[in-house]
Amino acid sequence: MHTIQWERREWIIFTIILPIVVIVVWFGQKGYFNYQQYHNRPQSHQFTGQLMQVLNDGRLVLKGTHVNDTDPDKSDYTHPTVVTVIVTPDTKFVKTLLYLPTKAETAKTGGVFYPKDLKREQVAGSLNDFKTEQGLGLTIKTKDSTYLEDKVIIAIEIDYIKPVYPK
Repeated sequence: MHTIQWERREWIIFTIILPIVVIVVWFGQKGYFNYQQYHNRPQSHQFTGQLMQVLNDGRLVLKGTHVNDTDPDKSDYTHPTVVTVIVTPDTKFVKTLLYLPTKAETAKTGGVFYPKDLKREQVAGSLNDFKTEQGLGLTIKTKDSTYLEDKVIIAIEIDYIKPVYPK
């Protein structure tokens, strides 16, 4: 039987190349599986919840849920998550004023009114709107998907409804 004898130089090349090949294959597989896991999971570019606190540095603390992009009904509203929202100078605030009916208007309808039928007006909002509010419902829109894992999200848009009471 004939045995292959390697010279010292061949052994050195083999001991250098083998670990490199193993590392490349390992990282390649890991990257592929992470890619598949990320692209097969639900995506969420929205978080909806209640304002819990406004921090001194302008961040917001909300308790709510990540909204599934493709099927909002599959969002898990039963297990709310607490997240911190970073507000940047580029964050857009969209405030919708909801004009509530007067007592006279509700008396005509027997005290019943439907919010979808009420007058609404969209105006520019600001972070100052939240300084005195707690429990206000907010919808945070993000550039990147935040589904289930992110506890800190960067807002590109914040939508909220502010009721306007009759005088």
